[in-house]
Amino acid sequence: GAIFVDGANAHLDGDVFANCSSDRLNGGAVYVKGVNTTISNSNFSKNRVNVSNFARGGSVYVAGSDAEILNSTFDYCIAYDGAVLYIDGANAHIDGSEFTHSSAVNDGGAVYASGSNTTISKCNFIMNRVNIMNGGRGGSINLQGNGAKILDCIFERCTAYEGGVVYINGTNAVLDNLSCIYSFATNGGAFYLNGNNATIFNTKVSFNNATDYGGAIYVAGDFAL
Repeated sequence: GAIFVDGANAHLDGDVFANCSSDRLNGGAVYVKGVNTTISNSNFSKNRVNVSNFARGGSVYVAGSDAEILNSTFDYCIAYDGAVLYIDGANAHIDGSEFTHSSAVNDGGAVYASGSNTTISKCNFIMNRVNIMNGGRGGSINLQGNGAKILDCIFERCTAYEGGVVYINGTNAVLDNLSCIYSFATNGGAFYLNGNNATIFNTKVSFNNATDYGGAIYVAGDFAL
């Protein structure tokens, strides 16, 4: 990758990363090992990692809590998990960003986050996907952890085996004011929610499809709509 940071409070602002790659490690452009990472007002295009090594984070890999990704754009990224972003840590916040034309071999066609209280807000996700034949989950987003929130986002034409748009494994998930159109999965054409106490508010789901169960939404657990 282009940058490796081993330490807290990394801040990247107004940067451009294009055609970066990592053959052995995670993070095709940026790898940060530390808490309180902030990446803002930046552009990432055509970055990738070596999927045969099961590498994660086609553009960005963060190992640490309280990461923020703000007002940035990402397109045409590739990874095994988390085609654009892979975040391993609690309290991640992704806001005001756009993710397009990216693909993961396994899970998270744009974003994969592992940790509680992840929040994704005011973002656009267009034409992201994971490999259906591999049983990939979360055409745009795969979140592993309790208390996840996805707010004020737009999703179009995303594809996965489970959760054409979003796959969440954890309790107390909140989805509010989302628009999801023309997405596809084997189960859960738009959303696949695995955990109790999930709630969906003010959300429009149109022209999504699943070949088996849940043309729009598949829920494994208690649920309120």
